[in-house]
Amino acid sequence: MSSYEFRIDPFDGNPRKFFRKWIEQLNLSMNAEVIPLSDKNKVGELLFHLKGIAYHSAMLLPNIETITFAELVKHLEKTYPTLTAKRHAQQELHKCYQKKNENVFDFSTRISEAVYCAMDGDALNSIEERLKEEFVNRLLPKLHLHIELLQPLTFKEAVSLSIRYEHYCSQKKLTKKAKRTKERKCAECGNSNHPTKFCRHRKRRKLSELQQPGNDSPNQHPEAFINVTNTSTKTLRKPRVIFDYNSPPTHREEIDPTGDTHPRLNFFPALECPFQWYSEKSQTSTKFGNTQTVKVF
Repeated sequence: MSSYEFRIDPFDGNPRKFFRKWIEQLNLSMNAEVIPLSDKNKVGELLFHLKGIAYHSAMLLPNIETITFAELVKHLEKTYPTLTAKRHAQQELHKCYQKKNENVFDFSTRISEAVYCAMDGDALNSIEERLKEEFVNRLLPKLHLHIELLQPLTFKEAVSLSIRYEHYCSQKKLTKKAKRTKERKCAECGNSNHPTKFCRHRKRRKLSELQQPGNDSPNQHPEAFINVTNTSTKTLRKPRVIFDYNSPPTHREEIDPTGDTHPRLNFFPALECPFQWYSEKSQTSTKFGNTQTVKVF
C-alpha cells in the first residue's frame, strides 16, 4: 500500500458528494508519488478509498479482477451522477449567508465552495461572475451596502474591499470603546471604577468644607434623600428622628417618617451621621436602641 502526504476521505456513495471532485483529489494524491503507480495499483488505491455502498457496488462487477482504472472510474461516475449532487449544492447555496460573527475570509471560502459545486461543469467565466454576485449579495447588510456602492469588478476585488472595510469597522469600534472608558473616569480622583458623584474623596472634601466655621446650617445644601429603615418605628405613635450633624452637636433637626416613604431633608448628600428614635408618647424622650449611623445619599 502506497503512502502520501495528504489524506483523502473515503467515498461512501453519498449522493450529496461530488464523485468527480473526489476522484480528482485522489488522482492528485497518486500522481504525487515518487514512483509512478501502475494501472493495477491505481485500481487498488481506488478500491481502498471506497466504503459502504460504493465499495460493494464496485466489488459486484463481474470483471473486477481485470478491470482497468479508467473503466472503474467510468462505472462509478454513471452510478453516482453529478446531477444529484449539483441539485443539492444549489439548495445549499440558497441558504448560504454570512453569519453575524463570521469574518469575511471564512465566508468567502464557504460561498466559493458552494458556488463551484452548484455550477459544476459550467464555464469558468460564468462561475467567477456568479461567485462575485453571490458573495456581495449574501454579505451582512451593512457590509453589503458598502461593497455594492464600490462596484467591484471581480470576486477577488470584492473580497479585498470587504476585508478592508471589516478591519476599519473593527478599529472604529475599539476607538469608541476606549473613548467611552476615558470619559467615564472620575473627575475627582481619576478612577474609572465609579462616577464622580459616588467618589469617596469628593464626599470627604465636601464634609470637611461643611465642618468649617459658618457652614453648620443644613439648609445651605441641596436636597438629598436618606434611607431610614427600622421596623420598630411602626409600633410608635408619632416617631421622629433626631439628626446630630456634628459631634458635639451644634445643630439638631427633627423629622417625622411617614409609612415606608423615605424622609426628605435639606442636607449635604452622602454624609454619615448618628440618629436616634424617640417617642412622643410621654413627656420625656425615650431612647429606643443604640445610636446608629445612617448614610445620607
